[in-house]
Amino acid sequence: MIHRALIIGAGRMGGGRDHRPKDLLYTHPQAYQALGERVTLVGFVDRVLARAEWAAKEWDVPYFGDHIPAALRDLAPDIVSICTPPSDRREVVDACNDAPSVAGIWCEKPYWLETPPKAPTQVNFIRRFDATHIEIAERRTKKEDGASLFVICANDIHTTVHFSDLARFWHIQPENLHYLPFHGPSLYILREPGVIPGRYAGWRDTAFTGGGVRSGFMEAALSNLLDAMEGKATLVSSADNAIESEQWAQRILYEGANLR
Repeated sequence: MIHRALIIGAGRMGGGRDHRPKDLLYTHPQAYQALGERVTLVGFVDRVLARAEWAAKEWDVPYFGDHIPAALRDLAPDIVSICTPPSDRREVVDACNDAPSVAGIWCEKPYWLETPPKAPTQVNFIRRFDATHIEIAERRTKKEDGASLFVICANDIHTTVHFSDLARFWHIQPENLHYLPFHGPSLYILREPGVIPGRYAGWRDTAFTGGGVRSGFMEAALSNLLDAMEGKATLVSSADNAIESEQWAQRILYEGANLR
């Protein structure tokens, strides 16, 4: 079965405009193109008509301006990418809940919504789909081993929630997440128990600069969602998981928790 995909929000992640790194597959339409044997992009919706027109021309599909219900009705997508600003996402989820064709949602973060989606929803915490980060998560099975995550990064919800989610993914205890606000290039360091040569126990540091991701994460996120829609898998980054991560991020931002 070839699933039909609609992208709502044709900006950086949704359309790839001004945000298509040469060395990474990073956007929703690129992922749909890469998995063309399983899914095909059928259209765009965006409040800014110029963005919708640009994306439609770039990816050779129709656009519907700001007409979400019309696009859902006329295109009958199985999967909807929600790449709008957070303030617009409730409207989109409500529309998807009313659309009988929608069987899966791929949503950018921060997710925070009061209206639960009816369809399986993958929230795009990309580090949960990156091979290096997955390898660390798989070896980090002890939740009480004293490991710490040090993050030097922007202190806004879009960035903070990525690292609260990463700490949860790596089983870092709340008191061991150290968030240091910095408006510049990101740096994060995982410090976990290790063994140095000889008889001495020590600590092992793994450092990541910038986004820290390598490749394959967008295809992996989409593939997992498609498998979940087909009853073959559970979601790696569900809406419920996203809410827990975002509650922690809100505490960091507004209560000062984990700011060191």
